[in-house]
Amino acid sequence: MQTNERGRGGKRWSFISYSSLDYDTADRIRTVLTLNHIECWMAPESIPAGGDYASCIPKAIERSDIFLVIISKYSQASVWVPKEMDIAISLRKNVIPIHIDGSEWAGPFKFRLSNVQAVDATAGTDSVAKALVNRIDTSVQVPNASDVSSNLTENITFFELLGVTDSGEINIEKVRREADVTRSLAVPFALNDQGRVVTLDLHHKGDGPNCIFAGPAGAGKSEFIHTYLLALALFFSQEEVRFHVIDIKGCGVTAGLAGLPHLGRCISKDSLKDINSFLSYIRKDMAERKRILAEYEVKNIYQYLKKRKSDKSMSAMPHVFIAFDEFADIKVRFPEFAWHLKKLASEGNADLYGVHLIIATQKVHGVIDASIEEIVTCQICSSMQSGLGLSEPVPSRNRIPGRLYFQSIAQDAVQLVQLAYCGSLVEPNLSNKEELKNYQWFFRKKSQRESLISALVRYSLD
Repeated sequence: MQTNERGRGGKRWSFISYSSLDYDTADRIRTVLTLNHIECWMAPESIPAGGDYASCIPKAIERSDIFLVIISKYSQASVWVPKEMDIAISLRKNVIPIHIDGSEWAGPFKFRLSNVQAVDATAGTDSVAKALVNRIDTSVQVPNASDVSSNLTENITFFELLGVTDSGEINIEKVRREADVTRSLAVPFALNDQGRVVTLDLHHKGDGPNCIFAGPAGAGKSEFIHTYLLALALFFSQEEVRFHVIDIKGCGVTAGLAGLPHLGRCISKDSLKDINSFLSYIRKDMAERKRILAEYEVKNIYQYLKKRKSDKSMSAMPHVFIAFDEFADIKVRFPEFAWHLKKLASEGNADLYGVHLIIATQKVHGVIDASIEEIVTCQICSSMQSGLGLSEPVPSRNRIPGRLYFQSIAQDAVQLVQLAYCGSLVEPNLSNKEELKNYQWFFRKKSQRESLISALVRYSLD
């Protein structure tokens, strides 16, 4: 049967929750799904040698697109199945119950799944195989770019996304007062086909903590980093968010953010000698964060920041965003550096220390390995991509820079969106534009990015 492939490695991923007494049924379901290009995580086979059930299962549920729970008299009496179901529900996973016997639903199953349509497999799993595959297809279907292109703008500026024409119209104090770093890190970055603003929230309760952007040259990877970091800088102060940028290919990301008060360390093609010292700096910063959390007897950055709201004498602990523009180059030229940084991210993720990775890459094969998949919670993919190698030609209708597919752990659906462009020149708001042309030799043109950075710098001086 033809299916829509998506997700990591181009496939959908399902977690199968079941009682060990229903193993044969669960195995038959896994076989059917695998034949239809749906990858399945199922214990004990999927647990690596030496792996621990208690640590492997929550991670697998978090990475899955669909949570399949086999309902029977045995699973309802199980200790593990209700726990797994609670994790899936807390992560807002798409839950599909498969009822395999005539047992009545009771306890947590009746309470939590009363409004969820179950797949009736009481007559055997073979009879519902096609219906189950179709149900999964519908749940994680990727929208076709051509189907919604007529409703989706081909370009939108960052100021248009914010509903302003000039940085002077933005009340920075009001914007930051309404944002609450302890509750959300959501900032606008794109528009969907219904004209709604799309936000990215790398808070652990949102899309976070880590994001990957895959796309060929010209897809808008560098522009995404500019737009996203600029939005963060607008909504949060430098005491709340900090950026480090690694751009060894020289795509201009660092230069484009120059002067931003939130900007920390930057590594470009002209400063490669600093790459090892940067790793040492991040390690020291992580160690200091760990010490501070222990001192105030809190478990993570979120608890610390909530405590700091009522006690400003406590040290600032901003969320740290490390942006890689072309991760493939970093992994090839500095493999040890890439490995250590991934290790730090997996050990000290945002749930604990507030460290976030933003990985932009042209290549997927040989670059996005299992260690990255483990920590990535948000995927952005250019519609200009046609294969995992990102090298095959794509239909001309999809050759729109900034036209992106977007999905995260906060939503099973995949959205097609248009990235807001912050490099557009600020247009003068004058009725007589023809007359202004006579004076353009005198007035320097600025991009929206430059204009907003200038406004943020002035605001930070107060």
